[in-house]
Amino acid sequence: MIDTLVDLVRPGHPLAGSLLLFGIGLGFLLAGAELFVLASVRLSVRLGLPRITVGLTLVALGTSLPELGASLAAVLGKIDGGQELALGNALGSNVANIGLLLGLAALVKPLRTGPGRHGGHLLVMVGSAAAFAVLACTAGGIDRMAATAGLAVFLIYIWLLFRPRVAAYPGTRAIDAPSPPGSLPGDAVLLVLGAALVWVGSEVLVRGAADLAAQLSVSAGVIGATVVAVGTSLPELAVSFSAGRRGEGAILLGNLVGSNIANLLLVLGVVALVRPLAIGAEALVWYTPALLVFTVAMAVLVAVGRGVRRRDGLLLLVLYAVFQVILWTR
Repeated sequence: MIDTLVDLVRPGHPLAGSLLLFGIGLGFLLAGAELFVLASVRLSVRLGLPRITVGLTLVALGTSLPELGASLAAVLGKIDGGQELALGNALGSNVANIGLLLGLAALVKPLRTGPGRHGGHLLVMVGSAAAFAVLACTAGGIDRMAATAGLAVFLIYIWLLFRPRVAAYPGTRAIDAPSPPGSLPGDAVLLVLGAALVWVGSEVLVRGAADLAAQLSVSAGVIGATVVAVGTSLPELAVSFSAGRRGEGAILLGNLVGSNIANLLLVLGVVALVRPLAIGAEALVWYTPALLVFTVAMAVLVAVGRGVRRRDGLLLLVLYAVFQVILWTR
């Protein structure tokens, strides 16, 4: 089915066909992720799980599901540069979350933060980025042992969030909802349909991204770190602007921090568990330093407690623009 769709879209102008294929895949991917999360919430509530548990789990899964689907499709698909695209997508999404999303949100409306309020979560985010950088510089890749360790840390982090003493984790209360409509079998069907759309969308998106890289004569990693990363960050963008307009800075920051942690520990952990990842020179020289710079910048801005002001947002946007220019013109 996917090959048939590719053959139908490709004829004509090659670049336009690649862009169209990418857009179709992204649409399926985002729609499937939304449907999957909606069905998961409904099923969890019907089964009597605490809503705090549901919220904390699905905030991480829901906003990182596009990155996970695209990265898995990249390493499992028969395309050139699949591993580079997967790494570029995961690392580039973190850079986009901070440089583009946080920058835009702060430019629209400054964010208030309290000193020490997000300290533990920021520590996990910075520690995850530092651990990746150490692996990149020393091991040259992520093997199954390192992937298992990353997933274990992620599960422990999620478990700690379930404890009553952190029940007020940013963003959790905002998703509290009344009992869902529909039925248990109907929600199960929606869950399967959402998962299917995520996978089909991921496959089509990755094929379109690989074609786009070939048409533009750039590496799959650059496409992953730029076009794919921004596309798969659209759920975070929607949450960020919704929270920012309402003045819910804690929800916005909690979503971005949680998504960045999930991208490094969950997405790369699952992908490397399926197929160990080699970290090439491009990821080591460009994506890893950018990841560290933006992660530390966000941690400092939030931890200081004076808020993320408009000029901070503008600086983040400028840095993100410089990152993009370097990748496309080097």
